[in-house]
Amino acid sequence: MLVTSDNDNGSVNAFIGIATSTNQLPIMDLHSVLNPSSESVSSPTGTVKYALVQLPPQILKSLTNTDTSNSSSTLDKYAVSESGKFQLKAASQTSTPYLTTPTETFKLRVQNHSNCVLLLNTTPSSAIAHNAFSSYLILDPVTPAQLSTTSLDLSDFIVHDLHTIDNLRDLLLRETKDTQIVDITPRTLSQLHDTLSATKSILNQTPVSPTQLETLLIEQDIVAYGTSIVKVHTSLATSVLNSILTTLLDAIPSDTDINEISLTSPQVSSIIEDAVPRLQQRYDLPRGHITTRIVTQVFLKYLQYTSEDDNNGNDNVPTTDNADIYLHYTIPRGTYTPQHNRIIRFVTNSILQAAHTMVLDDLLIQIRLSLPANYLPSFEINEILAGVSYTTNATSSGQTIVHYLTLEQLQQNHASTAAPTPAERFSTLFSLKTMWQVEEMQPFLTDVNVKGLKVDKFC
Repeated sequence: MLVTSDNDNGSVNAFIGIATSTNQLPIMDLHSVLNPSSESVSSPTGTVKYALVQLPPQILKSLTNTDTSNSSSTLDKYAVSESGKFQLKAASQTSTPYLTTPTETFKLRVQNHSNCVLLLNTTPSSAIAHNAFSSYLILDPVTPAQLSTTSLDLSDFIVHDLHTIDNLRDLLLRETKDTQIVDITPRTLSQLHDTLSATKSILNQTPVSPTQLETLLIEQDIVAYGTSIVKVHTSLATSVLNSILTTLLDAIPSDTDINEISLTSPQVSSIIEDAVPRLQQRYDLPRGHITTRIVTQVFLKYLQYTSEDDNNGNDNVPTTDNADIYLHYTIPRGTYTPQHNRIIRFVTNSILQAAHTMVLDDLLIQIRLSLPANYLPSFEINEILAGVSYTTNATSSGQTIVHYLTLEQLQQNHASTAAPTPAERFSTLFSLKTMWQVEEMQPFLTDVNVKGLKVDKFC
């Protein structure tokens, strides 16, 4: 039986019990009671609507596996209790509910049915009429692509927009002068919870799992700052990323192929710990823990988590009284590889966004100048430019000209409030140039090619 109860924070706790056979396999579907009143829970034959729910394998694994691996640190980080590991959440009282586990999110969808077998307790005090079950609930996993479109609501928080390194310096200087701003180095879980107060509130009001929230915060450049939020923008991220890459290059042997390196979680933590003072010294920044959190978020954005460490418990928690526990609870134990293509793409995008149009040779030079001199990963420029530009040839010099263009620009420049039709999108693209390579055009058609057809068939 799955019964829910409302929390003050707007989320809904889910208390779950499963009837199992001797081989521990579930033999009964669950019943769900959404938004119950105290009367309806004690007397379920009232106006409460019931639905059968079959748990997918991912949830069964979460329910039966006491070791939640790296998610255990994330749960501790956000003070998620044992009973709060599984929650029914919705962005509002009228929006679609989701079931969240420590690591995944499932959208509750309704499928009507006309033929089912119900196994119910027939005692008069708890009997439930067959017609109370009018639909079947499907738990549909939220995919990474769907998760990436989730926009975090920051309207309830003060947001500090940090566009440049000077903005960060101003924030740190303000912190030293304003006694009401407390951003101490977290050395206990209680202090860490205070540091992450705003993101804990975001977790409570957003229908995503704690692990998925971590991903969204990184992808949307959002950093906790007590009860407020810091938003990291391009120029600051570029400065931070340069310090990280310089520290990374110092940490590996000089004859190491940068394209082949992998890092353990302790190595990632060590690079962050060394990059922070490097950044502070280079830009004359006052001390403040927000710098560590910004460096961590930027670094994790450009790392690919490749494998989980066998030792994924909490036994590596710093034991000294003065230790900073933030990195332990933020960096999942495992192995990482730098996403060099994503780094180059970020730098290329920031250059083109500022210049709008560049000769390809000049762009390649600017990419190299924007990164540490000995950071030389291999990359294919056509892959880097896909989806953020289109190219033309200068008639006089024959040089390739790169023009900044994104799907978001095309959507914003669409004259009508209605979504563009394929014909309108093709008209816009061919007004920019008369001949396109299929690979170059494809990223600009994803929103109008709803069936995901190949471009040659879509045309």
